[in-house]
Amino acid sequence: MTTAKPWWRRALERVGVGVRTLEELRPTFDAELAAAGRYIFVHDDSVSRMDQVTKWLEQSFGLEQRDAAMKMVGIHHHGWGVLGPFTPEEAVRLAERARRCAAELGLEQLRFSREPPS
Repeated sequence: MTTAKPWWRRALERVGVGVRTLEELRPTFDAELAAAGRYIFVHDDSVSRMDQVTKWLEQSFGLEQRDAAMKMVGIHHHGWGVLGPFTPEEAVRLAERARRCAAELGLEQLRFSREPPS
C-alpha cells in the first residue's frame, strides 16, 4: 500500500523543489565495503553547530550546499551518517582533508571515522 504524498509536497515538486523525508535520509552502507574502509562515517554530537557541519561537508567532501545540508540533517536526526563509497586511497585522503578542515572550522567535537557505528 502506497501512502499518498501530502499536498504541500506535491505542490513543491510541481514547481521543481525536491523534497526528501527523514526516512529517505536514513544512512545505508554495504558491510563489505565498510570493512574495506571505503566509507567515512560521521557521528552526531550536541556541540557542533549545524551550519558549521554543513560547511565542513562542503569543503571536505565537495558536496553542494543543498546536498551538504540534507546530509547534515540526516546525521543530526539519525545520530550518524555515511559518505562514500570511495576507493580506499580516496577515503584516506578525504579523511585527512576532513580532519584539517574540522580543525580550521573549530569543530573539535566532530567525530568521524572509517569504522561503522556499533
